[in-house]
Amino acid sequence: MAEYNVWNQSILEYFTSSIPKGRPVFLSLNDSKVIDIGINYIGLDENDCINDFEQAIREEFTIGETVYINTNQILNQGSPEYVGLLSAMVLASHRMIDDEEASEMAYFRRLSKLLINDDIDGGPPGLATGDEDILWNHWNEYLSKNGWIKTAKKGLGAWKYTALPISQSLLRDGDLIYLLKLFQQNFSAKKISKNLDENGLKSWILNHWREIKRKHLLDGFLSEDIVRSSEFYSCVFDLYENIDWDNLHADQKSFTKKVSIPKNIKCGLLRNIDEDSERVSYKILPRKPRGYKEVMTCFQDENGNQKKLKPSIRGFYEEIGEVDPFFVEDIEYEILNSNLEKIILRSKEFWVLTKNSNDPGNRFGTWHDFDDSLGTKMLILINGKEGILHDEMVMFKEQGLINWNGDPIICEGRNGSKWTEYHQCMVLKNCWDGVIPHPEAQDLFNRIKPGLLQFSSINLIGGLMIPEQNAWIIDHPPKIKLYGFEERFKAEISSESEILGTKTLETQFEYDLIELAHKKLDAGHYKIRVSSGEYLDEAIFNLIKWSDLTISNSITGELEDPIKEIKNA
Repeated sequence: MAEYNVWNQSILEYFTSSIPKGRPVFLSLNDSKVIDIGINYIGLDENDCINDFEQAIREEFTIGETVYINTNQILNQGSPEYVGLLSAMVLASHRMIDDEEASEMAYFRRLSKLLINDDIDGGPPGLATGDEDILWNHWNEYLSKNGWIKTAKKGLGAWKYTALPISQSLLRDGDLIYLLKLFQQNFSAKKISKNLDENGLKSWILNHWREIKRKHLLDGFLSEDIVRSSEFYSCVFDLYENIDWDNLHADQKSFTKKVSIPKNIKCGLLRNIDEDSERVSYKILPRKPRGYKEVMTCFQDENGNQKKLKPSIRGFYEEIGEVDPFFVEDIEYEILNSNLEKIILRSKEFWVLTKNSNDPGNRFGTWHDFDDSLGTKMLILINGKEGILHDEMVMFKEQGLINWNGDPIICEGRNGSKWTEYHQCMVLKNCWDGVIPHPEAQDLFNRIKPGLLQFSSINLIGGLMIPEQNAWIIDHPPKIKLYGFEERFKAEISSESEILGTKTLETQFEYDLIELAHKKLDAGHYKIRVSSGEYLDEAIFNLIKWSDLTISNSITGELEDPIKEIKNA
């Protein structure tokens, strides 16, 4: 049996190693991911993973049939030695089957079964009220200080503590089975295709949400928190991709055990500009599967040559193979000597490219599929020179919803294909609910419209940013630029829950941090929050001294020369 500390470290790596800094981290452990971690990180047999994890948790945190958690001892160990325990709490919430079971009693019954192997009502003996709250607070603090977005949130009243693990459980076992049945029924009735991409599936869900009868799913898909809704859509697409459409009556319980295990490497586009010739080209941008343990990954290209995928910035591999953006059939490469099967670039009718602050080349690419478009400069590529999607873009512009720079540019590819590029696209308004898009343009509409209640976007620009750490050198901090649908927002900056300063900011103006904080900031972790009425938005960042700067290679973990890294950034 693997010891608890082995499971703890493996779980920590699984949920953070491929997540870029500045992105959200959900500790969404379910049985499928326990199996994935056990096989690929610890080397266990598939049939032993779940029992091994449960035994490791019980040996570490129970004495007899009593839970014993020494929070002071755990927190004094430096690294988050409690991640395995918190993920076990999330696992218990994932095991709630019926939608009505999203209650305190149902959660604690499953937690008791997991911790002391006894299916009793109420919390497991020895688990003091609030013990887990201390650990969740520390986990949120750990994520924030390391540049990720925290996602665990408390509830109200009786839900005060149980809401924390439930906020991490995205698609529970019952949700997976429910969605599988929903997709099966609609596929049999020819109401859903088996070839949708991420945005196509999102559009399908938004068009059929009234068919969904589970409150937990509706709360996720229609969440006003775009971070949470985006994660729901990503998880549902993982489910969708793993469905065996030729065997729709496969064992559902067995299906839920494997649905989170990645089968393929999904790809997007990356736009390159040659520094000498200024020639523009597009390449395939492979995305590292979430939680995938980094090993040498080889594939066979279209000419039968064996090639290696080279790790790049967090969450991605280096670009491969030049392509035209539009092609008829999906591009697929076979992966060799791996549990993964294929590298896949899907054929699409449009692409939405944005920039990634962690990319040293500052290039446009399909870095994120479900991000809010507000405050983001987009490069939108649409197949052909005219047609429905082009007409819809003109309609969006005429209604004042978006704008772009100059005239659309018509391009021609190596294979004779033509497409149109809309440069520097920006969303201008949030009143998209009154727009009824053409049925063939719903995917484009759902991709570029802002979130339900997204009224502002905080951009940190300039300064001397540390690669992949969501941090800046203290003497070269970023400026603040606010995009929003109001002219002014109230802003505040805080550190360790202490408000340092407030100021009213006007949108699309740049402000120095000292204007908001009213003093020069020391090294530390900071949060900027802006508000308008009941609406809130926030951004986190760190300031680091030169003397404290260490940069590790995101793949090897080895320390590298920070000066060299920053110059290359």
